[in-house]
Amino acid sequence: MNICLVSYEYPPETFNGIGSYTRNLAEALVALGEYVDVVTFTSKEPHDYTENGVHVRRVNPVSIAGLWRFDALIPSKMIGFSIAVKNKITEIAREKKLDIIEGPDIRAELFWYLWTRAGRRKPPVVIKLHTPSYVVQRYNFKSLKSNERVQNFMEKYAIMRADYLTSPSQSMAGVVAADYGFSPQRVKVLLNPLDTDTFRPDESLKPRDRINILFTGRTEKRKGVIPLAHAIPMILAKVQNCEFIFVGEDTTSGKGRASLREELKEYLR
Repeated sequence: MNICLVSYEYPPETFNGIGSYTRNLAEALVALGEYVDVVTFTSKEPHDYTENGVHVRRVNPVSIAGLWRFDALIPSKMIGFSIAVKNKITEIAREKKLDIIEGPDIRAELFWYLWTRAGRRKPPVVIKLHTPSYVVQRYNFKSLKSNERVQNFMEKYAIMRADYLTSPSQSMAGVVAADYGFSPQRVKVLLNPLDTDTFRPDESLKPRDRINILFTGRTEKRKGVIPLAHAIPMILAKVQNCEFIFVGEDTTSGKGRASLREELKEYLR
């Protein structure tokens, strides 16, 4: 199969979750004998290259003259990247027949492709429900700006226009289905791939008497970091030989949009 994956994030330029997911999926598909193109962002000159069998196509967002003046009202860079994605997919499709395209919900990266494809349904488009922006905003109790409302519209449009939807969990599938008014049966739950050759226990490490509990991820409300922090005193009251380790980027989702990391440190002091 000829598969096209779309992701603004893709290592080594970005190392966030969707970028890691896309690389794991792309390399796993190549290992199975599939031909994979990845359309992704670059802050440098646009360029194509092959890495671990994956054909990476790095693009710049299309710049629309004067649109940046309305950044407070519309997500101009997001729209520009979506247009660049559509243009690159069109270019790839001239080289070979694409069998399927997948992209994420957040940032509506396939918005322009879906907006302009009219009644055509080939190749089919899959949108992966990682976490739409409106869900992030809800869990982080975020008040919306005008450009964020437009972003939410673009994401919903892409989700509703996609031929297929997948999600890494039944929970996320249920949340989006309920909010957008379609059956959760429309969403296929597919667990995120993991490279078990890379991510495996280090057998050279010796067991320790202390129990280590590791949290990895941005310190924000939607990641569940606050309930975990509140549970720590209760856990330590019953199991004293525990150590909790938090690894991840701080966010301003604390009280008054202050540092959540500092809020947690104050609570646990």
